[in-house]
Amino acid sequence: MRTLILAIAALAAGCERTASAGDRAPNVLLIAAEGLEVDAIGDATPAIVALRRGGVRLDATGAIGPRISAVATGFRAAGYATAVAGRDPGTEVPLASMFGDSCLLRSSANTRLWGPEIWRDRVRSTHPDDVFGPDVCAEFVADFLRDHSGARFAYYATSLPAPGARMPGEAGDTTDSVAYLDAIVGKLVAAAGDRTVVVFCAGSMRRRVFVRWPGRIPDGPALRDAVTAEELEATLLDLAGLPVEGRGSLLPRLLGGVETESR
Repeated sequence: MRTLILAIAALAAGCERTASAGDRAPNVLLIAAEGLEVDAIGDATPAIVALRRGGVRLDATGAIGPRISAVATGFRAAGYATAVAGRDPGTEVPLASMFGDSCLLRSSANTRLWGPEIWRDRVRSTHPDDVFGPDVCAEFVADFLRDHSGARFAYYATSLPAPGARMPGEAGDTTDSVAYLDAIVGKLVAAAGDRTVVVFCAGSMRRRVFVRWPGRIPDGPALRDAVTAEELEATLLDLAGLPVEGRGSLLPRLLGGVETESR
């Protein structure tokens, strides 16, 4: 059975696989929540806490976002269907152009969470004031995970948390944006199914990475040494069966539950 990976990223530059990804190829989803400092959220976020407690914790020294172009290019070359959703950082190379399917909130000083302007497959659309943009993007990712056949790579860059912003709720009540983000994470994990490798990245000051693979990666241990963005890339390449080429995959340590010594 195909393993579904919810993940941070995977760099596949130089990949020369020309055949489409077969039944052994895992699906991959990157979830990035750069505005969430997980050390401060406590236990009121059950989906994120489950990821934190149900796998291995890594501390990362670098961000993955700037490498998304190589990530997406590599997976497309390997025969994956690819999709991106969430916040568009407005980089020089349009994010949508790197993926087969896209659903993006343009990032600017005027970004609207309610009644948003969304670019779906590079076509602009506007929505009524009662439509919440992050819900549209999250549902797009969930549908992509459920509906596409073959190997899939999806990148979800959340616009949450958004302190002070009104969140959906009964009768339009304000709810905490961290709790709402947690609900979105839970929705994506549910769409992924039970046989899932989950890699979740959060934080800008202190970057935390949770890697969860039920039945394969032991629950609870942490790698004591901080890992680089290059090592994270290599690990995802290894998980996805793409060439690692000596980049320093952490997968053997993750599968063995080894707690490494500090560098």
